[in-house]
Amino acid sequence: MQKNEQKKELKEAKEKLLSNCKDRKFGEAMLDKVVSLKGQLSVEPAIVFVSADSVVKEYDFEHFKLIRTKNEIIYKSNGYKLIVKPWLSSLYGQLDMLLNYKEKESVLTEEEKLLYTDLFNASMLILQIPLVAFTDDEFMFEMATSYIKYLNATAERSVGLKEETSDDTEKNKEFEEAVILAEKFKEESK
Repeated sequence: MQKNEQKKELKEAKEKLLSNCKDRKFGEAMLDKVVSLKGQLSVEPAIVFVSADSVVKEYDFEHFKLIRTKNEIIYKSNGYKLIVKPWLSSLYGQLDMLLNYKEKESVLTEEEKLLYTDLFNASMLILQIPLVAFTDDEFMFEMATSYIKYLNATAERSVGLKEETSDDTEKNKEFEEAVILAEKFKEESK
């Protein structure tokens, strides 16, 4: 039953019930309370909720699906769902770009099609790592070790880039002075 039909049926049932009440205001208040309590009892609290009504398009790739909704992109495979919100900008941006390319695949040049295929395959393989990693202990530890090495190398490069020069020190001091002046100006303008 569609929502509009349900709303109509609810309205009709409410009118039938209220037509038998001597005090309509009291009847409406009690009925609203009963409906509210019934609704609260019927709804299970959720940690993650994506309305089926928000689905814009579902892309079925046989072994997995990508689902574009109004607010997120969902990767779904074998009981594993990854809900990606736009604030995970690099991952969301990657999936968004892949789906946009999928929509215009027929007008892509051969070079663009090859690039799309490579990006798509690499992206989907990375998203499937959790499905495989937890079925093979050796692979899981190899992936974890590789990831730790990557994080350590990234941290080492980052530390090397962060050494402050005298020019940086001077610019930081100027910035701090500008912030102090802006805060004074803000206070004085109140």
